[in-house]
Amino acid sequence: MNDDRILITGIGLVTALGAGRDTTWAGLCAGRSGTGPITKFDAAEFSTRFANQVPADELDALLHATGVNGSAPRDLCGRMLVVAVEDALHDAGLSPTDLGARAGFVVGTDASGTAFSHDARLPYFVRAPLENDASIWPSLARYGPGPRLAVATACASGAHAVAVGYDLVRSGRLDMALVGGVEAAIVPWNLASFNAMLALSLRNDDPTRASRPFDRTRDGFVMGDGAGMMVIERAAAARRRGVACYAEILGYGATSEASSMAVPLEGGRGMARTMEAALQSARLDPSDVDYISAHGTSTPANDVRETAAIKRVFGQHASRLGVSSQKSMLGHTIGAAGAIEVAVTALTVRSGLLTPTINYEEPDPECDLFYVPNHAVERPVRHALSNSFAFGGHNCSVALGRHAA
Repeated sequence: MNDDRILITGIGLVTALGAGRDTTWAGLCAGRSGTGPITKFDAAEFSTRFANQVPADELDALLHATGVNGSAPRDLCGRMLVVAVEDALHDAGLSPTDLGARAGFVVGTDASGTAFSHDARLPYFVRAPLENDASIWPSLARYGPGPRLAVATACASGAHAVAVGYDLVRSGRLDMALVGGVEAAIVPWNLASFNAMLALSLRNDDPTRASRPFDRTRDGFVMGDGAGMMVIERAAAARRRGVACYAEILGYGATSEASSMAVPLEGGRGMARTMEAALQSARLDPSDVDYISAHGTSTPANDVRETAAIKRVFGQHASRLGVSSQKSMLGHTIGAAGAIEVAVTALTVRSGLLTPTINYEEPDPECDLFYVPNHAVERPVRHALSNSFAFGGHNCSVALGRHAA
């Protein structure tokens, strides 16, 4: 029995499929799309007019249920974060009063409370785009005096936050960490920027079928808001508290390919190095892995290169892997994506249920793996990787395994 192993004992999720872990997981397993027309602002002037918005009524109801109404954050980013934190704590059998100085937070975000930068009525809107801004940290004031760190590595921010928290607990600097990511990405300037990059899908006539990772007709990603937080702690602490776990964090790989703003290295060479580093950190052979939660953005170049990277690392075993992209249902939540997807991978490890890649209709000859098309598949998962390959070449792959108590 190794009491030093780092376990995920609580998960909290806020996504377009619902505010709360159970709602999101049920929607993913059912293959339900969370994509719809943008209602947060008038998007008529934009080339893309749809996204994955969090249901405001569900979010407000859960925020009210937390009992923090008097100090509730006013912005979407802070509200999502508090709900995800409370969801994770409750799931782990903890309350805010259980968090002391050796319980820390590591939160990944690309631009955090970007929504504030469009509302001059709010007193601190100027600071809103900053990763250490007022939209996040006061939201955590009731969760003890432990350290709070922000990680900003574009679309890999959430995954890197998991990695940093894992290192802090594993090294003994913290006893427990809440790790994850949050992003309120659906704002006009973000939409305009990604449209200018030709990165977003243009399927305005059929939004629910717009995000289609690995499909031959994919034409770009779909933006999403969301948050994902996890409680991680040593196995000994979890056993003392009598709580179960979702999965064990075995290690991670972090690399930078710095090849271009948005296009990964040809042949997925940088992505492959990241997965190889994760396997080495976790002391796994390629044949030990059963499932990969792909970055799977639904962009032409990324999906081809990620497929090539998986084949480069796993060889013949690649054809036996289950590979799926939750972005087909949740959209791309940017700085929160890696954390949400690590959490979903942990749920997959525990349940043995592989969430599907929906809207997979026309196979791409260059994307020829088993992408769990359209319907969830039941299959035992011993070990899994969760990939995050971000703008600017920030890459992270987190290795998880089934924990034997």
